[in-house]
Amino acid sequence: NNGIAHAYYAELLGNMFLDNTGPFDAITMAGEESRVATTLAPNSLEAHRARAFILEITDNREEAVQEYQNAIAINGNIADLHLALGRTYKAMTVFDKAIEEFTLANTLNPADSTSALYISRTYASVGEFAKAAQYAEQAVKVAPTDPYLRGNWGVMLYKIPDWPSAVMQLSLAVNGGAAEDGQAIQPLTLTGDDTRLVEYFTTYALLLARMNRCGEALLVARLILGSVPTDETAVYNAQESMRICQNNLLTPSPLPQLSPTPGMTPTP
Repeated sequence: NNGIAHAYYAELLGNMFLDNTGPFDAITMAGEESRVATTLAPNSLEAHRARAFILEITDNREEAVQEYQNAIAINGNIADLHLALGRTYKAMTVFDKAIEEFTLANTLNPADSTSALYISRTYASVGEFAKAAQYAEQAVKVAPTDPYLRGNWGVMLYKIPDWPSAVMQLSLAVNGGAAEDGQAIQPLTLTGDDTRLVEYFTTYALLLARMNRCGEALLVARLILGSVPTDETAVYNAQESMRICQNNLLTPSPLPQLSPTPGMTPTP
């Protein structure tokens, strides 16, 4: 009857549930294990963390907040706990508290790019794209060869808008290349499992089309259509990129000004 052992088992079951790899009733078992953990070890950080995690992934967010706070009260110097609490606040649209927790996580572990990435996305959620781009860049500086972070930065730069810089970062995400220090950046593989990842590709295709770089835009658009054919938003944006390029051929025009375009609707 070791409460901490039950806590670890609850987290294991919770991750199995998220990965769709465990027993069919994994989440029910995880809930039971997390309750046993807090009963047997009420003063244990591990028990409160496990209970909070299970509550978070079952969308019981207010209770999850309380349990994460209980864990932080035991030890407030663990960055992952602040990340988790901030993530839960963000899901509740309590953006100021989310940013506060992500900032604490960043202070505790500045070598981890996750907190800067989360801050970037939270600022984007409230339309503060300049700050979003600032933290997106900070995340890239921590992990300059991570193409996912390059894609996030590119999307935020697009929304400022800074199209030339945006297309450069999105190219590194989609095509790979070299970081500022010469290290290799491997290209992302487009799948439908991550809406953010799809957004990088659709934003890149639309941006190339609007900059009249249609040879590149059409290649990316076709990749989107072939890779995520059931994603309606992605398909719409790919087709929109192709339509823009067709119009460019019919009516040649100067390069567009660096301003937002109402027709561009990448995945939120």
